[in-house]
Amino acid sequence: MLYMPVLALIGTGLALSNTIAIVQGLTGRQTPFRRTPKFRLEERAGHWASSRYALPFQWIVLGELALAGYALATAALAVSVGHYLSVPFLLLYVGGYGFMGLQGLLDAWAGWRANPKARRAPAMAESKVE
Repeated sequence: MLYMPVLALIGTGLALSNTIAIVQGLTGRQTPFRRTPKFRLEERAGHWASSRYALPFQWIVLGELALAGYALATAALAVSVGHYLSVPFLLLYVGGYGFMGLQGLLDAWAGWRANPKARRAPAMAESKVE
């Protein structure tokens, strides 16, 4: 039960990427499946960001941050007009989309710092789903 709020945030934050995947599936659009990279880090000093398997920046991050901003503005509007009961639900969206978006930015920043000159294309990190 202690982890339930975190799971709710992550589940909410995944809504945009899940929606895009569903729309792609329903429309028959073939897109590469991007695997979750495995890095075999065996100690705290291990570095994943410089691995050639690290995924590149995903533009969906900007959509997640935009949705977090939209939910925050909506929560502020709800407070200003006195609809206080909707504020906790709106803040769940702010936290979920904000967490996913900020995590995406942090991952992209770590990858850029590890290898600033290379435009990484994931090597063998993609496979087609048939």
